[in-house]
Amino acid sequence: MDASMSSQKPDIKPYQAVLLLSLFAFLFITVFWLKAQQEDYKGARYLHSERGVLSILVGNDVLRYDHNGDSSIISLDDFGIDSLVGGFSYFPNGDLLLRHGAAELSFIDKIKVFFRFDGSQTSHNPQTFLMRCSPKSIQEECTQFIQKETFERSFRSFVLDSGEVLVADTSHHRVLWFDDKGKLIDELSKGFHFPNQIGIHNNVVYVANSNKRRISSLALDEGSNFQDITKWEHVSFDSGTPLANYHTNPTEFVMLDKGVAVLAQSPSFKYSGIYRIGPEGVIEDVFEIPSNVGGRFSVLSTVGLVPLALIGVDIKKLLEGAKN
Repeated sequence: MDASMSSQKPDIKPYQAVLLLSLFAFLFITVFWLKAQQEDYKGARYLHSERGVLSILVGNDVLRYDHNGDSSIISLDDFGIDSLVGGFSYFPNGDLLLRHGAAELSFIDKIKVFFRFDGSQTSHNPQTFLMRCSPKSIQEECTQFIQKETFERSFRSFVLDSGEVLVADTSHHRVLWFDDKGKLIDELSKGFHFPNQIGIHNNVVYVANSNKRRISSLALDEGSNFQDITKWEHVSFDSGTPLANYHTNPTEFVMLDKGVAVLAQSPSFKYSGIYRIGPEGVIEDVFEIPSNVGGRFSVLSTVGLVPLALIGVDIKKLLEGAKN
């Protein structure tokens, strides 16, 4: 072979260069568009129910509603937090578990987040950590709760009556258990992919194992091993459901007297549904949320009928009235 030919580098065609530049331009515009959308959004961002209190994060305020109908507002500005990342939980005495520090992601990290890379592949910020804040104190004090864990991107938490804390570390695909002082007790880093909501009901741990498309649970009876993923049980959303073809991912759940109500969505959020899992761990009911129903008619779809039924409205008579 001619030496001059072997040393030649392959030419980049003009259309290839245009495609490459277009790709980078698309990524650049997308990242900043998503950032602008996030900053413009002022609605509810987190919903949390614990110990008879429903909390909704709206803007930078936590709205609290208890079972007596009383309401209150906690401003996160008072704790020096201007953009909450991850979830929040309450300790038995009313203290809040929050993430301190909202350091801006670099441009490269934003691209990694956009493509859902593992959190370990993004930059770490030692100035971010979970803290315990007391809204009842005069100075509204906060102290660092968990050591050596930053939770830069996303997490969900649940506080037990003992003060121990369960954390679903979403971007690192693991579940952690801390004692009431913030010391790590247990960790499970296998079997989870972007876990979201986590909670305990009737001595059973439940995790919305989102990108595994299932609800994972472990009964905390004698001899149970938190770190052994083979001991966990799973309810799959991959088959046998009306939305299975849309690769539905469970993200939120609410504990019922008998079973669990799960909100599951497609990755694009175009399709979603509410699933009721019975006491035997089987999906018994599915309430599909239609994507083509306009706002003024949505009250007559699952979106409106399920909440109305939960508060005691006779939805059969309502639908008959609408029909007539």
